[in-house]
Amino acid sequence: VKPSSHSGRFSRIFDNVVGCAPKDANLYYVGMGLRLRHEASRRFDYVATLPPQEALHNEFAASGYLVEELRKAKSNGELPPLYWDHPVVKAAPAGVDIHPRCVYVDGVAFGRGESCLAFWVYFLFSKTRHLVAVLRKSELCSCGCKGWCSVHPVWSMLSWSIQALHSGTYPAARHDGAPWRDSDSMRSPMAGEAFGFASCCLFLKGDWGEFASTMAFPTWKDGICPCPMCFTEQATLYH
Repeated sequence: VKPSSHSGRFSRIFDNVVGCAPKDANLYYVGMGLRLRHEASRRFDYVATLPPQEALHNEFAASGYLVEELRKAKSNGELPPLYWDHPVVKAAPAGVDIHPRCVYVDGVAFGRGESCLAFWVYFLFSKTRHLVAVLRKSELCSCGCKGWCSVHPVWSMLSWSIQALHSGTYPAARHDGAPWRDSDSMRSPMAGEAFGFASCCLFLKGDWGEFASTMAFPTWKDGICPCPMCFTEQATLYH
């Protein structure tokens, strides 16, 4: 394609190379408040995501080493107390493996002065990151919520997925309790079926900027509680 060609031509060729268009990729659409550049007011729209339980299930089914790695770490005493104290691990029947996983959040720059907020999940022993959600920062809701109208629905979807991974079964409804949509036609028949494994969320990872904004903790400039680890005030933060 010539560099001067219309951008739509590049998109069509890209879809042909990857094998399908985004609308055909069986993605999970999450409704949220957004601020779009071509509209003056706040808009409620749907953003495509990939449910973590589906991404991790595909990896687990394709790999034959995760069970072996977990059992080896158990026998060698390599797992931290955080794993053994996890409620899901404690409640698991004897002999049932609970695979630890992580959620990672970070900002990613693209284009000229543009960035997006990305969410990944991965098994602790494979470290193969699965991109599950992307939000363009310039499109985050600006109704006074500091972007929370856009970020909170993603956290709700992740919480829904975490509960499914705890139980090891596919969800019976959408993340907000609503019935399945037409775009979920491949998910509704799997409701209540087992993955073949269970998993616990061991770490929620990100830098301080993400904890202060994306995860809604106070920032380091907060006068009352600037530290996410203790209850010090701004005046004694460095003591």
